This record gives sequence, C-alpha cells and structure tokens, in this order.
Amino acid sequence: MTKDFAATGAKEKAINLIHLIDRLSEMYVRRLAMVEELGGQRKKLEKW
Repeated sequence: MTKDFAATGAKEKAINLIHLIDRLSEMYVRRLAMVEELGGQRKKLEKW
C-alpha cells in the first residue's frame, strides 16, 4: 500500500492517512493490537 503512494506521488494523501491513524489510535486506546498495527502502518507512511 505505501509503495503505491510513493509511486503515484500522493504524499499529501499519506499525510492525511497519518493524521487519521493518530485519531484512531487516540479513540481506540484499549484496542492494543489495532493500535500496534496502526503504528506500524504509520511508520511506513512516515518514510515517504
């Protein structure tokens, strides 16, 4: 998924996804597995 963003040059979309991931992580603090998964995706998106 993240490679597709880089290939199309959709850096703004990746930034928006990072913000969405942050909001979801704040909303679902007790869902640790989901927060961990989102954190991994966030790290991948930050590289671009």
